[in-house]
Amino acid sequence: MRKIYAKTDETLIEHTNHCLSVWDCLKETYYPLFPDSEMWQKSFLTVLFHDIGKIVESFQNMIIARIEGCGYNYDLNFRHELFSGIVLANLLNKDLVPLAAVFSHHRKLNEELFEPEQHREVKYCKQDIVDFVDYFQSLLNKSGFKIKSTYFNNFPYLSGHQFYDMFWKLIWERISSLESVDRVKYVFYKGILNTCDWFGSANKSLFGNLKVKSQIIKSGLENKKATSITFSDFQLKCSNTEKDCLVIAPTGSGKTEASLLWSGEKMGKILYLLPTKVTSNAIYERMKDDYFGPDNLGLVHSGAYSFHKELDDNYEYLEYLREKTFHKPLTVATVDQILTCGFNIGYWEMKEFNCFHSRIIIDEIHSYDFYTLGLIIATIRHFKELKAKFFIMSATIPKFLKKLIKQELTEIKLIENKSLLEESRNLFEVNNCNVDELDEQIICEIEKNRKVLIVVNTVNEAIRLYEKYNKYKPICYHSRFIQKDRVQKEKQIKEVSEDQSERNLVITTQVVEVSLDIDFDILFTESAPADAIVQRAGRVNRKRKKENTKIVIFHHTEKAEFYGKDILEKSFLEFQKYNNNRITEQQFIDIVNEVYKDIKVEENQDYLEGLKLYGEIQEHYNFIQDVSVKDEDTYTRKIKNAKIPIIPMKFLEYLSDKDKTYISNYIVDIPIWAAKQIGKCKEKGFAFCNVDYNYKRGVRLKESSQNYSDYIF
Repeated sequence: MRKIYAKTDETLIEHTNHCLSVWDCLKETYYPLFPDSEMWQKSFLTVLFHDIGKIVESFQNMIIARIEGCGYNYDLNFRHELFSGIVLANLLNKDLVPLAAVFSHHRKLNEELFEPEQHREVKYCKQDIVDFVDYFQSLLNKSGFKIKSTYFNNFPYLSGHQFYDMFWKLIWERISSLESVDRVKYVFYKGILNTCDWFGSANKSLFGNLKVKSQIIKSGLENKKATSITFSDFQLKCSNTEKDCLVIAPTGSGKTEASLLWSGEKMGKILYLLPTKVTSNAIYERMKDDYFGPDNLGLVHSGAYSFHKELDDNYEYLEYLREKTFHKPLTVATVDQILTCGFNIGYWEMKEFNCFHSRIIIDEIHSYDFYTLGLIIATIRHFKELKAKFFIMSATIPKFLKKLIKQELTEIKLIENKSLLEESRNLFEVNNCNVDELDEQIICEIEKNRKVLIVVNTVNEAIRLYEKYNKYKPICYHSRFIQKDRVQKEKQIKEVSEDQSERNLVITTQVVEVSLDIDFDILFTESAPADAIVQRAGRVNRKRKKENTKIVIFHHTEKAEFYGKDILEKSFLEFQKYNNNRITEQQFIDIVNEVYKDIKVEENQDYLEGLKLYGEIQEHYNFIQDVSVKDEDTYTRKIKNAKIPIIPMKFLEYLSDKDKTYISNYIVDIPIWAAKQIGKCKEKGFAFCNVDYNYKRGVRLKESSQNYSDYIF
């Protein structure tokens, strides 16, 4: 056939051959999971014909203009996916689901798809289709198809409006008939097609299964015991089960290694989900350096691309696209990266495809609010339909939460590490006073050169204390720092923790609860929910090797009552019972259970709202349709807690000649209400806001009548 381009450096024939090579690999891997010959045949056709629309004259003109470096009017281009889908319609017996995958393999599946194309001219040569089929005839015959190329001699010449009208009748007039089972089929077709297209375009091989770098973990995975390390009984219990697991074990007892032993070198991807970006970065670096190496690992969250660029300036966005859709054997991510799949947002089909028979690890399950907990339970239900298995772990988990998880995962195996339950790490002192009344004690500990950590519940309070103790050169840390400064501050805090810094005072918010692997001598903490206090306490004497370590709890402020006044008061009273005593790991569990004993999660409105949201979205969007942009924020979080990314105005001039990747390092999230009240402008797609920012204490926001939760983290 004549030379038809698929890309500037690749012909249509070359690209199709590359995609079919990937399809062969996928079939070899996934056929045991989907032994449906008819689905695989239809999948083969979607991959073979997905780019046949590139024969259209306008597309070829566009590619040639790029090759020659000429200008091109993109308003003339007729999208090739629309043409490809119509060519395929009869070959697929007008099966809506695989057709929808072809039509949407580059753009969102919604009612605006192809709307401009109906007004555009379409010129093409039917002989190009005939020649294309002739070229692949032997492959078609081998795959069991009897498609004569002359069949396309009868393919009509259609106008843009006729193409669009046929698309509308094939998809939108029938889409309301779909059911939840069709979603799984759509994920199958779309996942295979896009994987073939992405990896075929890059001429890359699939990543394959997890390759273990560390001999420590490798020995455990292969032999269930290691030559260089002895695994604990609870870790070995995790490695010897194919069931879902709920693991309860104290901080520092090896839950991460236990989850990796459970995951093993088995079929299917591994997802390791955490509450925060900071935690995700730390676990990613630990796994990369100690266990698996970078080729096996992905890191996915809203700041991950910038994080990768910091490590490797040659890192490309297309590589991140493969990571953010869970193509790597093991992906470390924030939990929202999987929660939003059920909202049909982003590359949800690709993520779900890569979660077929996956192993999903959810760390720190106790740390989520009721709304997010509802979403997590809905996600567990959703991904169990994809045959995923779950490993859920926590150091402190209330009875109501344990009961809830066991109700959802009925055959779950409960594994508890009881070897450390009678051990205690720190002395507890509980004071019915505010932090300023502890000023003399705080200064005394600082001047004794002890490593002091102060944790409060709001950003504004952290900033106030930073300025109060400024002469001691404290490190202030919370979520309202730009990305590049957060990375630097995390390094500084680790240096303080590891005796590599002259400074010994860190003031932070609850971001420290499930984030940095740090070890301090003394903690002064504002009272918080019992499980949060336990997590904060885990940052003191973390390795259980220090003496004379202490946790000092002071009374919460009124602004901390976004946690719930009743929970705060109960938590404070329970810890008061242990004033001037050491608290064992078992007593931590008892305290948490006592605080939450009256919680009826099934009646909590926030929980019920999160739980039912998936069903509402799926019904409204016909299971496979992409959510419209205007609805994304509404679905993903409560408006009162919504934050948006901005860049402080002070960096505008400095960033004027920088590219988007570099600029993204200067992003910081602030509450929507605050952004609305501050002067701003837009440059290069970023919102620059006139906020008061500096490296030492981050963004300072003025007091507001808004909900106090706007100030947390």
